[in-house]
Amino acid sequence: MSREHPLSPADRVPPSLHEAGLSGLGWHQLVCALCDLHGPDRHLVKETNLFFVYADVTSVLEGAEYLRSGDVYVVFADNVDVTHTALPLLAAAVTPGVPAVLASPFDVDSAGSYDVIVCEGTGPVQRMLGLVDKPDRPEECQLLAEHGAGSLRLLQGRMRITQDLLRALNAAEERSASEPKLSLALTAYSRAHPVDVFTTTQPMTDLGLDTGDL
Repeated sequence: MSREHPLSPADRVPPSLHEAGLSGLGWHQLVCALCDLHGPDRHLVKETNLFFVYADVTSVLEGAEYLRSGDVYVVFADNVDVTHTALPLLAAAVTPGVPAVLASPFDVDSAGSYDVIVCEGTGPVQRMLGLVDKPDRPEECQLLAEHGAGSLRLLQGRMRITQDLLRALNAAEERSASEPKLSLALTAYSRAHPVDVFTTTQPMTDLGLDTGDL
């Protein structure tokens, strides 16, 4: 947690990590994780209220820079795959060189808690046409009327990010005054580039849902 962070009274980064090349937010996330594992108890709720931002794109870009590999697979920790099969299925099913997301079949009762993907094509792998961020009930009805349930999917917490998409995400972050949301940046990318949507019927547990949604 570097001195630049508004919650940090001192620089707590060990010298051995100074060459890791992380940004200020990256340092904050790394040290918070290490303190959670090995440090004293802390009051995280207050910190979250003071410093709550989407950091999806930053995390993806810094992870990709650290790994320096080909495609990057993103797993959202609050979206639990109890079968441990979703990511291998996603990796095996999609088109080489094409970004991809994991999705579940459309369910009108759950749609308001998920981003809804509009797809084209048939079968387990379709192409993304657009995305609606957690639609309300009138929007759900409009989506169903315009596209039908067969062309709608619910976005789940698994993505494959290609090098071309990484460059697009980096450009989106540089253009934005605030952290862009990963799903919306991916939607913008899909307007000019193919993005695969792989549908799974395996059970997924979303820990981010309100208790009333479970």
